[in-house]
Amino acid sequence: MKNDGLLKIVLFALIIISIVFLTYKIFLGKKDNPPSNQEPTTYKYKGDKIYNDIYLEFQDNKNVLSTNNSDVIFTLKGDNISNNIIYYEITLNYEQVSNNYINSDLVFNLISLDDNNTLSTGSYNTINNRIIYIGKIEGLSNIDKKYKLEVLSKNKDYNNIIVSVNIASEEKKLPILGYELVLNSINNHPNTTWTDVDNVIYFSGEENTINYNYVWYSGKLWRIMALNPDGSMKLITDNMMTTIAWGKNIEYNGSWVYQWLNEDFYDTLYDPNNILVTDATWNYTTDGNRIPSKPDTLPNQKTVNAPIGLISSYEYYVASKLCDTLSSGAKKSNYLDIHHRFWHITPQHDKAVRSTFEDGKQDLYDRHPGNYQRAIRPSIYLNKYVEFTGTGTKNDPYKIIGDIPNVNNNDLLNTRISGEYVLFDNDVYRIIDIFDNKAKIMRVDYLRNGNKGIEIHIARTIVYGNPAHPQNSEWWDYYLPNIWFPTISLDYQKMVVDGIYYLGKYPDYTSYKNTICTDANLDSVRVKDCNKYTASDKIYIGKVGISRIGEMFAAQQLDYETVPLKMWTITPYDDVENRIVHDSNSLWRHATWGGFHVVHPTLYLKESIKITGGDGTFNNPYTISE
Repeated sequence: MKNDGLLKIVLFALIIISIVFLTYKIFLGKKDNPPSNQEPTTYKYKGDKIYNDIYLEFQDNKNVLSTNNSDVIFTLKGDNISNNIIYYEITLNYEQVSNNYINSDLVFNLISLDDNNTLSTGSYNTINNRIIYIGKIEGLSNIDKKYKLEVLSKNKDYNNIIVSVNIASEEKKLPILGYELVLNSINNHPNTTWTDVDNVIYFSGEENTINYNYVWYSGKLWRIMALNPDGSMKLITDNMMTTIAWGKNIEYNGSWVYQWLNEDFYDTLYDPNNILVTDATWNYTTDGNRIPSKPDTLPNQKTVNAPIGLISSYEYYVASKLCDTLSSGAKKSNYLDIHHRFWHITPQHDKAVRSTFEDGKQDLYDRHPGNYQRAIRPSIYLNKYVEFTGTGTKNDPYKIIGDIPNVNNNDLLNTRISGEYVLFDNDVYRIIDIFDNKAKIMRVDYLRNGNKGIEIHIARTIVYGNPAHPQNSEWWDYYLPNIWFPTISLDYQKMVVDGIYYLGKYPDYTSYKNTICTDANLDSVRVKDCNKYTASDKIYIGKVGISRIGEMFAAQQLDYETVPLKMWTITPYDDVENRIVHDSNSLWRHATWGGFHVVHPTLYLKESIKITGGDGTFNNPYTISE
């Protein structure tokens, strides 16, 4: 009985001890060990918590720059409890809805008040959310960094420029004005690759000597041709975009080429109003000299203001000035020579426009521009505020801050832009454009049997895909849907939908718009939003087609072929012949049942197709899935 009583006393004591211990853990230990997902009930410092125990505090709660408030003072405080390297970004964000760009007249100055050291000075006007400084915190430390951001230049009123600080997981490279970056690069390269003419710096020399002037913009690869004293830069596409006749009007602003560039091509560019000089001046003064003259030195000046233009014959000549001379006296090919014929903006006389031959020489023969077709290589001016990242090489071209944003996984393909590259069933394609929310893509390489291009007739009759007689594998409009398409893996076949392919004719002295439009007087009247063909003899509807004259990349000859093969287009010349792209990149014609030529298949993809990887460049095309 005594033992039972002793046992009860011991048990009672243990219970009391347990209660006391639990009470201590609950009421005393809770403050020292809060759950990891629970925020503290009070802030250590006033202000917004931006990362773990790091807080941002603005003096007098002012974080907006405006005409009435030309500076803000703010502090980063706290502890780096993660013990990792932390990068923080001080940014500007302009909230005015009607203008996403910070006023170009404003200059900002960032000062570290800890040591009165100026950290950053400049104009930050090119993108909506602009990083002006990147700082770094390393290791466990007490953080107390004080900054002042002020507006130095106040030539115009400004409102709602919000100052903010963000934590970044990794360090970003601050962009630099493109002009300054390229100018620095030029100064670090030998003067055998550039020349100065009246304070305009031109790239000049052979292809293998110039590999630092490439720019990737709007899904297209460009070459910087010239840097102007005002900070703008002149670019030309690295390759041709299409091939059409010049027009009946010898003057640039009245030509079909002008229309294609400033309507069709312009619509494929991303945010041109903020990236390009949209009122650029293009000089198309006539020059009949064998060695072209500087346009502004010629009599009877003719200019036009437009976003898109072409290279002048003088600019092409300057590109050759620093090339080595051959024993024949001719210059070696310059970096702008693509071994295909392409238009210049310069008329030779009142009935001919100058161009470049496939051998790199300038064409000085009397070619009526309404009857002869050449490739188009668009030229643009980047405005002086454009900023670059990259090194400018072909494999790492400059990229423009503010160009179409990088993709996230599962972004829709139809949100992308003409020119970007797509991997489709292990073959590389290019986005022609987005039509009715469907991406129309074209195979970069033509179809081959091993290494040899497949060359067959295009159609049994002039109307592609509507034969009057039985067909077989000798005709592309039979071969593509019945022999080639079934070789595509089933998952990719399911991505393809029927598309419309227009069959309007393209004879000589005709606007490219006739290939797709029913409107009258297209050869003399500019019509952008035209009425398109609907009659069955003017359209082909199917899962596989080929490119049309006037379409982006319709004459995209392969730049890695020594002698490119002739290729069919879907466009008729008349009731017997179809247009072909000659190996020189001019347009010829052959009877649909007579010529043997290659094709680049085109497809329409469902609007639900998603991007799963890649960055849209040739070396890293988008991967896709349904």
